[in-house]
Amino acid sequence: MKYAIVGLFLLLLLAAACSTATPTTTPQPVATPTPAATSASPTATPTTVPPAEGTEATPTATPQPEATPTSAATPASPTETPAATSEPPMETPSDVSLTDSTGELLTFETRPVRVACLTEICPDIMAELELEPVAVNDPLSTDPRFFGSRADDFRVIGGSFFEPNLEDIAASQPDLVIGLVGVHEGLRDALRPIAPLYIVNPLTYEDSIHYLREIGAAMGRPAEAEEAAQRFLTKLEDYKARSPKDRTALIMWGSDVNFGIDTEGSLTGGLLAEVTGYPWPNPPLDQGGHASGGTQFSLEGVLSVDPDVIFVQTIAFPGFQPLPLAEQLAANPLWSELRAVQNGEVHEVSFSLWSTGRGTRSLGLVLDEAMPLLYPNVFGNPASLVETPSVISLTDSTGELLTFETRPVRVACLTEICPDIMAELELEPVAVNDPLSTDPRFFGSRADDFRVIGGSFFEPNLEDIAASQPDLVIGLVGVHEGLRDALRPIAPLYIVNPLTYEDSIHYLREIGAAMGRPAEAEEAAQRFLTKLEDYKARSPKDRTALIMWGSDVNFGIDTEGSLTGGLLAEVTGYPWPNPPLDQGGHASGGTQFSLEGVLSVDPDVIFVQTIAFPGFQPLPLAEQLAANPLWSELRAVQNGEVHEVSFSLWSTGRGTRSLGLVLDEAMPLLYPNVFGN
Repeated sequence: MKYAIVGLFLLLLLAAACSTATPTTTPQPVATPTPAATSASPTATPTTVPPAEGTEATPTATPQPEATPTSAATPASPTETPAATSEPPMETPSDVSLTDSTGELLTFETRPVRVACLTEICPDIMAELELEPVAVNDPLSTDPRFFGSRADDFRVIGGSFFEPNLEDIAASQPDLVIGLVGVHEGLRDALRPIAPLYIVNPLTYEDSIHYLREIGAAMGRPAEAEEAAQRFLTKLEDYKARSPKDRTALIMWGSDVNFGIDTEGSLTGGLLAEVTGYPWPNPPLDQGGHASGGTQFSLEGVLSVDPDVIFVQTIAFPGFQPLPLAEQLAANPLWSELRAVQNGEVHEVSFSLWSTGRGTRSLGLVLDEAMPLLYPNVFGNPASLVETPSVISLTDSTGELLTFETRPVRVACLTEICPDIMAELELEPVAVNDPLSTDPRFFGSRADDFRVIGGSFFEPNLEDIAASQPDLVIGLVGVHEGLRDALRPIAPLYIVNPLTYEDSIHYLREIGAAMGRPAEAEEAAQRFLTKLEDYKARSPKDRTALIMWGSDVNFGIDTEGSLTGGLLAEVTGYPWPNPPLDQGGHASGGTQFSLEGVLSVDPDVIFVQTIAFPGFQPLPLAEQLAANPLWSELRAVQNGEVHEVSFSLWSTGRGTRSLGLVLDEAMPLLYPNVFGN
């Protein structure tokens, strides 16, 4: 890699830093975190597989009023308590194998679960897979755009980047260790009693995607890997399509005036070359070039091209924090002659993110930072440069104006669109009272530690809410408005009323903007809309569906006027109009129904949600309805096309992630020949 250009000097630099000598400027491959205390050194080769994914428990709640009306058998005041929710388990193959960049074949009897990271693309991949590393030795993990505050609890591997502490690695009990080519191959034998070592060599973003997909497949997360890959590629294509490409850029790095640059042959330089002018060819290897695309350079060489925008990375070492590189270069008269300097277009950026991150999330964030600085009239100001306004305000669905002196950070959730929004913003709620959070497709195992709000859905425990110390509480229209005065001493209450997916996107964007996450909100919104448009474009739309729900034979259905029914109506036949309000209809689009009414349409596919209550777990609704002779006359029953689905996800989730997952579950069942199983 470019950081090995003068690798020998790096080792000398580290030694020099410890003796207070000023280091030279060749960057080290990954910024080295402060060593942690050395732990005991158990050598374990874990063989555990991820916990078996259990049968989804039905949430103990009535349908929330704005999703579906209460079934006839609904008790007066049921509670909504978290229940185990999981996606269908992926079958673990008899053995899992990986071949790394050196050609080394790694085999596992069970899927690797615990990953220790020696290089920064590793935590990048873990974040994209919605997992966490068991140990790290890099600063990238502390960037809140990867793991939020959870990184504070990560085990830190001591030693140096070149010689990580083996006892710290062993203490983390990994199944897999990921290291960098040219640096960590020599550790393979020493690590063999601990865990297999997988060496990466990401020279292009295609390499980064390859490693993401390969690790994702090995860890049983291929869908998450592919979603992250497509998210990055979509972002790149969008920037390429919208960029004027009429300005030039340069990436510089160093710790003193003996600096280097990223050529168009480097990973990040090559990425920028796809979206803007980047006239910095990689010299031949015998003329100072390097396989990684980094090379030493001079101000004379920079001035000969005179780029419009310069991105500068200042590299620090343990015990030595140099002045920003741009300040050091200012002592050279040539620096002031540069157009970028004269126009105030020199920008300090993170070495950890821009040079050593190397994964799809890092590269996407590089684009998000670079493009608004290169083309502010096209892409606006980067999120990192958006100042917090003096007053932040939100207006909820009831017209209530909420104001905050600082951005809300801690959110307590009384309704399930709230954790959906938090997951889309890559944040976590401080308290929940719903089962949706336990679905691993939202927060993984982290939800096990969420504070649960006691009481019922209609009357949540105020002491539990207060104990979570929220800045903001999010509740549902028709249910929680009456709590506003009681909550006022605790935190403002924001009431939502999501009747359509456009409403869901509105709340996502509004909360995202208030919490300083507008880019994440917009990315999630576009991800959902892209998915919906893809299903609409590819769907034959020649079959009919129905969504039913209830706890006994007095069931209800989602009409095309409901959120989920309306969503399915965009991708398939959904011939269930919402009756007028005076004839049993409801503003939310749910209504009581009969088997005679279902048989009169005779849908091809039926999705059934069984609703449970505290202390009462009914038989699946389809089994109860089977006692009625009309049930067996239905085409869907005769053809085995009745499918039990999650009430929590399909009815009360309501957010963009929930709705996207509903589509992902429904469309393969409706059109298996088009969308697979």
